[in-house]
Amino acid sequence: MQNYLGGINQRRFINNKYFYGYSFAYIHGMNKFLLGAELQYQIFNNHYISFLSNISNLEDQVKDLKLHRYKSTDFGISYGYDSIFGPLRLFWIYSPDKQTS
Repeated sequence: MQNYLGGINQRRFINNKYFYGYSFAYIHGMNKFLLGAELQYQIFNNHYISFLSNISNLEDQVKDLKLHRYKSTDFGISYGYDSIFGPLRLFWIYSPDKQTS
């Protein structure tokens, strides 16, 4: 079964896991190693700032997965607000591995 990474969607959708800095389902492979962290700090009542980071490696063969060499990394900062309609978040995301044209 294919595994997909990409997008900011927090819910699982067709075996897709969120990965900031890439478009929805941009990275794919049969086997994955994924490590992520998010540190959140409340700056005011109902106002938050978060620092985000992910690293991953997706390969078709398990033997090709390397825990010390990552193919995809990303970093980001988000601002969150708990409104009466639910949480709202704004993201600034950077991926040093993404090729630009």
